[in-house]
Amino acid sequence: MHNKKESSSQPNGFKVSYEVRETSDGRGKGLYATHAIPKGTLIWKYGPNNIRCFQGGQQVQSHLATISTDDDRRYWLSHIYCFNGSAIEILDDGKLWNHSHDPNTG
Repeated sequence: MHNKKESSSQPNGFKVSYEVRETSDGRGKGLYATHAIPKGTLIWKYGPNNIRCFQGGQQVQSHLATISTDDDRRYWLSHIYCFNGSAIEILDDGKLWNHSHDPNTG
């Protein structure tokens, strides 16, 4: 199942077909499968070309200093994941995944 949407500017870790569109509630963009996905299907997989890791607070602070506005810094911070002292930035559309209060994937 490798018929995914191709991203022209970033590597793409998606393993299923999807589209990005505005959410029905007007809260922003969301990911939408273009067909039913059977339970247990691998949807997205990280790789060295679709994530960027920042080791510790100093690297995060240095990167934040390169972002020009507070709104852009808040956006970036709301789309990274922290794990074992690292901040992980997803570079493809996966950064839009499961920001719902009622997510439908695990």
